[in-house]
Amino acid sequence: MGRQTRGSKAKTAAASKAAAKAAEAEAAAAEAEAAAEAADTAHAGEPSEDGAAAEEAPSPKGAKAGGRGARGAALKAKQTTPTKAVPSRLTKAHKDKIKQWRAEAGGSEKAALESLAAADWDVEAAVDEWFNSGAAEAAGCTGGRRAAEALFRRYAEPGQDTIHADGVMRFCEDLQVEPTDVVMLALAHRMGAAVMCEFSRAEFVGGLARLGAPSLPRLRAALPGLRAGLGAEAAFRPVYAYAYDFSLEKGKKLVPLDAACAMWRLLWGGAVPGQAWALVEEWCEFLAARHLQAGVVPRDTWMQLLDFVKTVRQDDFSNFDESSAWPYLVDEFVEHMRGRRGGQGQGDKAG
Repeated sequence: MGRQTRGSKAKTAAASKAAAKAAEAEAAAAEAEAAAEAADTAHAGEPSEDGAAAEEAPSPKGAKAGGRGARGAALKAKQTTPTKAVPSRLTKAHKDKIKQWRAEAGGSEKAALESLAAADWDVEAAVDEWFNSGAAEAAGCTGGRRAAEALFRRYAEPGQDTIHADGVMRFCEDLQVEPTDVVMLALAHRMGAAVMCEFSRAEFVGGLARLGAPSLPRLRAALPGLRAGLGAEAAFRPVYAYAYDFSLEKGKKLVPLDAACAMWRLLWGGAVPGQAWALVEEWCEFLAARHLQAGVVPRDTWMQLLDFVKTVRQDDFSNFDESSAWPYLVDEFVEHMRGRRGGQGQGDKAG
């Protein structure tokens, strides 16, 4: 009887000990599960309410089977993959930046959170990326001048108020046009650019705002219309006049002959429908052979040549009035071409 009592007590103690161990293991597994769930909602390194980074939840001691399952693997993956996560709790500073972002970008609060988190809460950088990445267009936000400002900073050197030659090249690449495309001259005219291969902040931002095309997608869509518009005389003449000043070197008042000829070839070489001049090459060759020693083109010659091209029959100059006040270079060019054509005619007859 005594032996049975002692045996029963031993069994009871063993069972209690086993139950305690099981309870301990179960508690450890529950603790691991809770830690993994917490990691699902708040990634390691996110800012807390006081702005400090939250520490990663440590694996509890004694977690064996529960901590080695699928949940444990998921937790490990989260801990080893860096992310730009949205904070689980927002401070007043976060909320102020969200408000500022939305005022400038016009997007939703969710877009603001994601954009700011990706830019480490730098509002200007976040708004610039919102417009330049195409996300604003996709969300139906045009952006106006603020979008144009973002595009300007894309091509200007940091802290600069001018886009220089390298930035203009990248601008053309993004627009998918060559820098020598006549549409870039039309665009520079609309922007009021004073210097070739440069855009000031005011020129760039103001020009795009006036065009109603403050983003790359909208500007690309506007280029065919700018190009086609040059075919109309009312649009071509102002661009032609602007091209003279645009071709001037800084500090100079007269355009060099080589720059003038390059611009004439651009405007009249066939790139603009309805504006080709069949004699543009003969004119440039004539100037190269007989022009002034200084090698420059005066403004009055530039502008009166346009009238000559538009009003005088270029096949035979039959309506050319020698008594009119044409620049002497135009008079000499007509005489040169008549002599050249007369010599060709006599040669044909002799043949």
